Amino acid sequence: LSCTGETVCIDGTCENAFGRNYRIRVVSAVFTEKKGNGDAWDVGGGLPDGKVTLTVNGTAVTTPVVTDTLTPAWNFLTGPTLIPGGTNIKMEVFDDDLAADDLGWLCINNPLTADLIRAGARCSGTGPLAPAHLDIKFEPI
Repeated sequence: LSCTGETVCIDGTCENAFGRNYRIRVVSAVFTEKKGNGDAWDVGGGLPDGKVTLTVNGTAVTTPVVTDTLTPAWNFLTGPTLIPGGTNIKMEVFDDDLAADDLGWLCINNPLTADLIRAGARCSGTGPLAPAHLDIKFEPI
């Protein structure tokens, strides 16, 4: 079944994408070798300690930290999250550090579209971080 427009497939039926609860799965990311300014992610040249903060309509949730890798995989599932029409979602990818976390890159979808809910969202970096990306999926409940 291929749903289009403002619908998503739920149990073999195209239903309205908005006004329902989803669990948002933070799947994985790919970091670049260096930060956007060319510096190492960690002092002494260490690899990034990745974490993601998702903010949906002003409510934030953060994944656990995955240490010392350019390819963190979380498979982290949020609690039920209501996605009404006009939803604003911000995805921020950080390198977790002791003193202050380094923001790797971020994406804002305002409003979130049914296309992104169906396909999942990829949040890519820009400039020197263009190869970097984060993948999330929306699972209707």
